[in-house]
Amino acid sequence: MDKTTKSVSERLAHWTANGFEGRQLYEQMAVDPELPEDFSSRETADILGVGPEALRERRRLRKSPSYIRISATVVRYPRNVIFMFLADRFVTATA
Repeated sequence: MDKTTKSVSERLAHWTANGFEGRQLYEQMAVDPELPEDFSSRETADILGVGPEALRERRRLRKSPSYIRISATVVRYPRNVIFMFLADRFVTATA
């Protein structure tokens, strides 16, 4: 586990311990000042639980999450975009 992935896991644990869950947990992560403002493609793939190739394919198809192209080979994903992407996809199961 790299430093960023560990940091994200720790912050998820922190906010969960403070009573946040579901969509509200991801909304809190989107504004968490303890996390970096943006993430690399590799870090974003790890956060989303997908391979880098899947994320690259989403960019090619112009699917969410949105990103910033710094150069021909460098892409960054803003923290709020990643976690709001997850919040929007959170499904609450009912009994």
